[in-house]
Amino acid sequence: MLKVNCNFRHIPDGFQNLNCPKKNRLVHETNHKNGVPRNNTVFGLQRNHLILIAAILIAALGLAIWIKAPFATEQLSGNQTKVLVENILKTPPGSSPEDRKNTLLAFDDFISKNFPLTLNQGPVANLLELRTKHAIEEIRSTRVPEGSIKVWYIYNIGVVIKTSNVTIGIDVAGTYVAPSIADVGSLLDILIVTHPHGDHLDANVAAAAAKAGAKIVVADEKVRIDYSNQNNLVRDPDGESMVKVLAGSASAAEALVGVEPGGTIMIKGVRITAYPAEHSSLNSADDSFSATPTDWFYVEASGLCILHTGDGFFNDVKPDFSDKRVDLYLVHYVDGMVAEDYFKLVPQSRIMVPLHLHELGHGRGIIDYALFRNALEQESGGDLWLSHAVPQDTGMRYVPLIWGESLEMSVNP
Repeated sequence: MLKVNCNFRHIPDGFQNLNCPKKNRLVHETNHKNGVPRNNTVFGLQRNHLILIAAILIAALGLAIWIKAPFATEQLSGNQTKVLVENILKTPPGSSPEDRKNTLLAFDDFISKNFPLTLNQGPVANLLELRTKHAIEEIRSTRVPEGSIKVWYIYNIGVVIKTSNVTIGIDVAGTYVAPSIADVGSLLDILIVTHPHGDHLDANVAAAAAKAGAKIVVADEKVRIDYSNQNNLVRDPDGESMVKVLAGSASAAEALVGVEPGGTIMIKGVRITAYPAEHSSLNSADDSFSATPTDWFYVEASGLCILHTGDGFFNDVKPDFSDKRVDLYLVHYVDGMVAEDYFKLVPQSRIMVPLHLHELGHGRGIIDYALFRNALEQESGGDLWLSHAVPQDTGMRYVPLIWGESLEMSVNP
């Protein structure tokens, strides 16, 4: 005997004579008011069947919309990315200040609206991959004349500097967002690391650089591992050499080169000086990373001089840069007051570039303090503009850069 689940409310024709309780036999019940059979059909279909079919169609439509929605969003984001990339190419550094500002703010909006839930996925990560590959192609193909440099911005505070005969990277990192950044390491002759945090020292980049025969330069301070604070390296006069701590393999040991704090080394014709600083954006000893060995690096190559701050700040003791030529000043932007402190230290710099913006690994909170719109508060007509000190118009060029963009400089401007 065929068994039917009698819990179903709607029983098709032919099932009504099966052994189900009468309360479930809904097809041929009579209308007790007038004694005639109740008409439950429309176009030959039971009314209940029509309701079920309508419900199924509505559910199917909803499912189709749900399935298509991510693709529609992805297509929209793809179009936004394409438009943004086109605008970036149309308005490089040196474009009219107004057009350039609009592109920088459009970049901010793109980051804010598409901030990734997973760092290496989504429109922002895709944009960084595109811009990184753009930079890699240019670095490979560009020939730089004697007495000049070309500088590419990669991500966070990482740059690549190319001269006529050597390619230098400083704090190139970010493979946790864009894996292709590792390929930058393979183009380098020298990789300088200002301090051992993951957004400045990227193991994938360092490994690629070491494999390519590059030298990896760090300040060779005495350090120990602070296991109570994310295994952070901290200064300790009784600790070990940072070169020794970082050398986890034979290839790394061969690639690593230490420079004494305050000392200078020469590698492949490039003169590199380290200035010990403090890792503290709040100028406070309460900062959990204040004891991290962090150094400014002064790099002399092809007759030009680059000063890179990393995440370093000076509180009580400040180095004297007054007799130093500084063509390019790469700074960790924090706010207007800090920008003015940078200016006071090196007022003779030709160009200041505010960096450490849009660093996704620091979380969505960066939207409040680390976008172009924040850094542009110190810009007027392409120059650094001071809000709290005199002179307000410094005459120093102030050039925010987008991922993958570049600057060219020569000894004689």
